[in-house]
Amino acid sequence: MTDCPWELENLGCRTTEIRLNGANVNLDELKQVEQRSNYVVVKVPAAYAREGRVLQENGYFFAETQLKIERDLSSFNCAIPEDLTLDYITSEDGLQEVLESITPQTFVTDRIALDPSFGLDVSLRRYRNWMKTEFACGNPLIRLVWENKGVGFMMVKLVDSNMDVLLHAIFPPFQGRGLGHLLALAPFVLRNKFRQLKSYSTRVSANNPAIIYILTTHGYTITDACSVFVKHLNNTEVQ
Repeated sequence: MTDCPWELENLGCRTTEIRLNGANVNLDELKQVEQRSNYVVVKVPAAYAREGRVLQENGYFFAETQLKIERDLSSFNCAIPEDLTLDYITSEDGLQEVLESITPQTFVTDRIALDPSFGLDVSLRRYRNWMKTEFACGNPLIRLVWENKGVGFMMVKLVDSNMDVLLHAIFPPFQGRGLGHLLALAPFVLRNKFRQLKSYSTRVSANNPAIIYILTTHGYTITDACSVFVKHLNNTEVQ
């Protein structure tokens, strides 16, 4: 169980996240969490249908399935297009340029964007704040450049030999032009700079079948899935 104070700025409400890994839903504990929260998120392994049903019987609604996707970076048979290069953002001005390229239409399939209590603008604020935090921690922010135009970005965390892609997208003006495959190819370009990298991981929402198709057709594999249930509470006394 994790209290998420950063979500107070992002979402405007007190948020708690619970992950169930093999344990049954503890309704007494859940009620205690609800008393100090405005928004509760419970993540359950996708195969745990009983736990999902108990949550729904207690006022939670299903928001999304979250998929973990991985790949071995040491083997790749596809040629990298010469027109694809990576721009490593190192300045606050560069960060601001990327943030301004992200609009409410960049991320339209995640649970925050689709939740009528939040919506696209709140989702945008949350992603921008997340990127600022990760950039301040020194995690690489990379702009994808195609034919001399910045068409997308990747926010990654490098841990030993693994590349964890926290966030990536094609900017809205370039969506629908068949450039999504660059998100699958960019990690191999990044590996040319960080030769120690051997594996890739990311998490995506099943609400976004386009990115799932792009990654799986380039040899990436779905290795885990969890169901996400949420509940909004009108606890006016919660600060």
